[in-house]
Amino acid sequence: MIRIARTKFNVDKDTEKRTWDGIVFDSVLEMKFYRDVLCPLVKSGDVVQFELQKPYELQPKFSHNGKTVKAITYVADFFIVYNDGTSVVIDTKGCPDSTIEVVSNDGGAPDWHVSDSVLERLIELCTDICRRNGIVALNYTGNKNGNLTMHKWFAATACPGPYLESKFPYIASEVNKRLQKADTSANVQKVPAGKVSFCILSGTDVGRGADKLIRYTKGRTGTNRYGWEVCIVDGVATSDAIYGNGNIWVGEGTYVLSGHGEAGRWLYAHVKKGTRVDVDTKFGFVRVR
Repeated sequence: MIRIARTKFNVDKDTEKRTWDGIVFDSVLEMKFYRDVLCPLVKSGDVVQFELQKPYELQPKFSHNGKTVKAITYVADFFIVYNDGTSVVIDTKGCPDSTIEVVSNDGGAPDWHVSDSVLERLIELCTDICRRNGIVALNYTGNKNGNLTMHKWFAATACPGPYLESKFPYIASEVNKRLQKADTSANVQKVPAGKVSFCILSGTDVGRGADKLIRYTKGRTGTNRYGWEVCIVDGVATSDAIYGNGNIWVGEGTYVLSGHGEAGRWLYAHVKKGTRVDVDTKFGFVRVR
């Protein structure tokens, strides 16, 4: 059974950009998780049940000194049941970084243990988030300097608990192994000698959307760091496609190709220093050879 219910107050005034499938979500990130992650899993049969905005009572109401103290409740963004019986609770946070909150299904304090199947689902989810956001690798440094961090480093909490905390190096390692495998998959292939590869060009001197490849010809690209960019001079790449810079300067007589997500990974796989790059603005594609 799949139940869809909305119980949380919608705080974002711009409802159009966070609406999908007739559901108005509380944030764009929550909507994207539903659209890009959950719906495909339901379609493939991997997920057999889910609920949106599932409430949990953390502490029931009680009386103290003759007064009634209200119950403390928590409303989760997603409750998901996979086809192997594994259940997870996931919260998405409307911020530049993706935040995953996992509610244990087999243990509580003091270790907050999670099952192996939940841990595997968590690794799959982290891998999918990296792929969709053009993140080349997870970097766990044991502090805030990496791109895989813990809740307790930013708030007064013990989250994620001792067990998951001990698994962070393992999670990063497993995610990176899968990301490296993806680079040699059918979606991201190296160009054999004498062959060509194409990618759709989504526009020139416009904002770079998800999974888009954009050409910039003047000023700065105005892009964020979640993508790959490369400078082209006289039809030749001056370097490998570089991830994580963003908003780079376009020099006179040059142009910059900037890709996010799938388009970014295409740049990463195909464009190296010295690669010949042709742009066909009439038909809207980029060719490398």
